[in-house]
Amino acid sequence: MNKKVTFTIVNIVFWVIFILLGFYFKSAKSKYLRTDIYAFKEDSWKFLIIISLLLLLIIAFYFFYFLKKKIRIGNLLVIILYAFMIPYFLKTYIDNFLLYINTKFAHEVAVVEYNIIENEKNKVYELYDGKNFIDEKEELNKINNHIINEKYNSVYKYKNKDVIKVEFTNGFLNVKYLE
Repeated sequence: MNKKVTFTIVNIVFWVIFILLGFYFKSAKSKYLRTDIYAFKEDSWKFLIIISLLLLLIIAFYFFYFLKKKIRIGNLLVIILYAFMIPYFLKTYIDNFLLYINTKFAHEVAVVEYNIIENEKNKVYELYDGKNFIDEKEELNKINNHIINEKYNSVYKYKNKDVIKVEFTNGFLNVKYLE
């Protein structure tokens, strides 16, 4: 087989595996609260730059070592463009992968205190940690399931102005998640 066919096959296999793993890594999001995912995505551009630089090094190594070609300035600009555009277009997959990896390397335990805010008249039930409100049913259920698994009472049994403590695990990227 010639180099072009081999490169094409490797390229196709890489992208298929990458896309399939992207769907697999998406399941890690179920351990995170929406606010934590949002905060992580605001800072994940740093990781995209690192990945882009690594991709640039890999491409340059491939051209110099395997193809033994000299790179012209025009080609170099295209390579740099690709190295930075590919991670940008795959940001969602990369974020999911990083969040998945974050859960695999526990760093420390963080305890967050939430104040219960309940108004039966308006049918409002929220948790407030001093910065963020948690009022979505899905988010409340994540915390509720975590608390029940830790052998405590359900979140919904607490009344207005009660305080509950929830243990989160910080991963190596310093993003907290429910174990």
